[in-house]
Amino acid sequence: MLGTLDVELNDTGFQISMILIGAGAGLLASQLGNVIMSSVAPEKSSEGGGLQGTAQNLGASLGTALIGAVLLSALATGFSERVANNPAVPAAAQQQIAATAEKGIDIVPVADVEAAAVKGGLSEDEAKAVASDYGDAQLEALRLALGAVALLALLSLWFTRKLPTHALDAPSAAEPAPAPA
Repeated sequence: MLGTLDVELNDTGFQISMILIGAGAGLLASQLGNVIMSSVAPEKSSEGGGLQGTAQNLGASLGTALIGAVLLSALATGFSERVANNPAVPAAAQQQIAATAEKGIDIVPVADVEAAAVKGGLSEDEAKAVASDYGDAQLEALRLALGAVALLALLSLWFTRKLPTHALDAPSAAEPAPAPA
């Protein structure tokens, strides 16, 4: 998906990447319950199910917050750096934008940034330069956030190495089946 992100999306590439991500997430989610419940004794299945739901909700909340923080900090930093290095933006505007971005930045449409720059006293050309820098920073921040998601997903595979390979109530291939009585 990272390769398809641009100001204008590559429709086919983006659609294929979304299909692959959706299929992967669907296959993972459908088997996650089986893996967890097969590692829990039958008499503890209600506790296992409760812990699974809690862990999923906590993970989704923390993951969203973490990736949102990466996105917003990358946007603020990238926008400030681009504006500071853009000779088309007056020095006073560069300082004001940097000070504003330090306090926090919102994700808004590029057209809104251009309109705010004009309202703030910049000329049309200067406002277009600021808006262009913001749009580039948005795209780069999105790529960075999605890259962080991909990296965390790959790192999480390390934690799956000790997942159970057989159900607790079924003998494994290494264990002999109990002799009939």
